[in-house]
Amino acid sequence: MQQDHTGNSRPWIIGVIALAIIVPLIVTALNSSRNTLSSGLSRGMHSTQPAGSPQTGSALATVSGGSAKLPENLLRQETNGIHQGAIIPALALPSAISSGNISSRNLYGKVTLIDFFSTTCTACIEETPTLASFWRSHQATLNMLGIDEGNSAKAVQSFARKFGVGYLLALDPGANVAIRYGIVALPTDILISPSGKVVALHVGAISKGTLLQWLHSAG
Repeated sequence: MQQDHTGNSRPWIIGVIALAIIVPLIVTALNSSRNTLSSGLSRGMHSTQPAGSPQTGSALATVSGGSAKLPENLLRQETNGIHQGAIIPALALPSAISSGNISSRNLYGKVTLIDFFSTTCTACIEETPTLASFWRSHQATLNMLGIDEGNSAKAVQSFARKFGVGYLLALDPGANVAIRYGIVALPTDILISPSGKVVALHVGAISKGTLLQWLHSAG
């Protein structure tokens, strides 16, 4: 009888040993999967490129949803292509409003704000009324250029009418200028001195207070 009882207990012992081996493996696999997913989501919220790497594609990350503002540490980042004190790369783009072109020559002589935007970008839509109002109040001393990424002239013209935009608007359909400037998210605002040097950079919807600080610092 004792021998039969011992033989019947063996499957139970084997099952316990199997569970002791399998359960830790399952827990480890689940934790690894969770960490990988979290890391991927975190990277996706900040940038389309690793820090310091060159921009190689034409697609730009668009800030969207909610208030459409990036974290504070990213708002002050420098783009990959330009930095404070640098001379802006030359540009020549078709006007979104007229049949002519807009070039760097149109920007020198005054403090200039370049706004890289898209008519379909949530944060761009959020900041455009602020930009339009600010330009109307300071156009005597301020140039402003909006560079749209990927939309038609007709779409940009409709956008301009809707928000009362009176400053220069250009088209960058292949994002060639955005890539040259190292733009990684929309909107990105760049303040330039009358001599063409970068004074300040801002990623995300910009406020009137920041614009006033910029203008005073550039003057």
